[in-house]
Amino acid sequence: ASDRLYLASEIPTLLVSGERDPIIPADHAVDAHKLMPGSQLVIFPAAGHMPYVDQPAEFARAIRDFMSSTEPAAITTERWSEILRGVKPGRRRVSA
Repeated sequence: ASDRLYLASEIPTLLVSGERDPIIPADHAVDAHKLMPGSQLVIFPAAGHMPYVDQPAEFARAIRDFMSSTEPAAITTERWSEILRGVKPGRRRVSA
């Protein structure tokens, strides 16, 4: 998905991963986090593929903290169109 992560560039994003995940290694979340400026990353050290099962209290705390400290995205249809065309925030593509 790395070639599509730019689509979430203006959406508050919390990435979670289990350090012991045998299906999707935590390194994938780290790489995605690097490609998503402004995202937040939480890696649960004692969790596998389902951190919400392996570390439920810590998982709930991470979700609560993210929700209480993050403003929701407010993206218009016009801005979505610009994002899909690769227009950076604050810039408008000029037609030739």
